[in-house]
Amino acid sequence: MKSRGESRGDGKAIAVDTAAANEQHYEVPTEFYLGFLGPCMKYSSCEWELNNPNDTLEAAEERTLASYARRVGLDDDGVKRVLDIGCGWGSFTLWAAKKYPQLSFTCFSNSATQIAHITQSAKERGLSNVRATRLDINKLSLQNLGETKPFDRIVSIECLEHSENYELLFERIASLMTPAGKFFCQILGHREYTYKMDSETSWMARNFFTGGTIPSTRLFLHCNKHLCVDAQDVIPGTHYKKTLDTWLERMYANQQGLTKILGSGAAFTKWRMFHLLCAESFGLREGKEYLVAYYTFSRRK
Repeated sequence: MKSRGESRGDGKAIAVDTAAANEQHYEVPTEFYLGFLGPCMKYSSCEWELNNPNDTLEAAEERTLASYARRVGLDDDGVKRVLDIGCGWGSFTLWAAKKYPQLSFTCFSNSATQIAHITQSAKERGLSNVRATRLDINKLSLQNLGETKPFDRIVSIECLEHSENYELLFERIASLMTPAGKFFCQILGHREYTYKMDSETSWMARNFFTGGTIPSTRLFLHCNKHLCVDAQDVIPGTHYKKTLDTWLERMYANQQGLTKILGSGAAFTKWRMFHLLCAESFGLREGKEYLVAYYTFSRRK
C-alpha cells in the first residue's frame, strides 16, 4: 500500500517480522558477507566520486563513514557517548571507535552473528571503548541496552527501513538522548511514496525484506512529535547502484566460495538477483526515483 509520505504507523509495533528479517539477511554466515563487502564490512550505500573511474569501495567506505561522523557532530564539545542503532557488522562503530578513542560506543543488532563479529573485531583491534549487545528494536530502552545514562549522539544506517511505527521509534530514540543530543540516520527511500513491502505479492519481501518499509524521502518531516529535523540531504540513487554493482563484481569474483558457504547455486542466484534488482531500481531515472536520504535530528524542546 502506497501513501504520499504521511503514513507514520501510529499505534503499531516499532517493527514487525524481525525474526524473518534476521533469517533472510542477518544470520546468514558472516563469511558470506566477508566475500563481497569492503574492508569496513559496510552493508549500506556509500558516497562515490561517480566521475572518477579509479574510485574504490575501500575509499568510498572511508569517505562515507567520515561523512556520518561529520554530520552527527562527533567532534562537537561535550560529546562522550554514542549509540549505533541496527549496527550491522559494526562498520561505523568500529571505524569511529578507532578514530575517536576518547568516546564510548554502544551498538546493537538483533543478530547474534553480527554481535559476535563486532565483539571479536573490537578485541582484535584493541578497542576498549566498544560495547556490542543483541537487542530487538521493539525493546529499545536504556534498561534493555544495559545502560543508565543517555547518549550524546545516536546514529542509524539503513536500519529504519525494517520499521513501520516511526512515531513510536522516534519517541524511544528521543528518550535515549541528552537534551543537546543529535540523531543521524541514513535511509533508502522513494522520491514520493511510502509503501510497505507485501510478502504476498513481492518476491523481494518474501525473500529479503519481510516486514520492511520503503519510506518516502519526506516521511520523517511528518514524524515530529518528539524529534525535529535539523538537516536533510538527499543523494541520487546512483550512489547505491554503484555500491551494489561493486558488490556484484566481488560476488562474481568469489562465486565458487560464496556458493559453498550458501550451500547451493540456487541460493547464490537468489542473492545475485536481489542485488541486481536493487541496483536497477536505484539507477532508475538517473537515480532520481529511489534515493539515499540523510537526516539529522534534535530533541523537540
